[in-house]
Amino acid sequence: MALAQMYGKGGAEAAVVTLLCRLVCEVEALPEALAGPETPDAVRHSYRQAYERTALLSHNSAGSPGGIKNVLDSFFPGSGHALAFAEPGGEQDEPYAAELAMLGRLGATEDEKRRFRDELETASKLT
Repeated sequence: MALAQMYGKGGAEAAVVTLLCRLVCEVEALPEALAGPETPDAVRHSYRQAYERTALLSHNSAGSPGGIKNVLDSFFPGSGHALAFAEPGGEQDEPYAAELAMLGRLGATEDEKRRFRDELETASKLT
């Protein structure tokens, strides 16, 4: 309930809640994906390497914007500012941009992304 109240305030509070929700989705999905017996060791190794690259990026302050802002900018694609779209009324044409970008990074086709976007749209209308 407290997170919903924070989101309702808009601004920075909404951005933090959006970030937390996306992180929880990622954290919940990873153990499920990696723990299965069908997951090859090469996949676990690849994930570990990707984690190392991302952790290094988050600590690298060289360049612009540098450090953790680099990670945030990749987590919130196409916003011009890492958290701009999270604000109610922000300049975001696609409400599911982050989710669709993640599917793209995971190799989804345009058809698969359209199908998932439709599922997200349906889920958003449930009460």
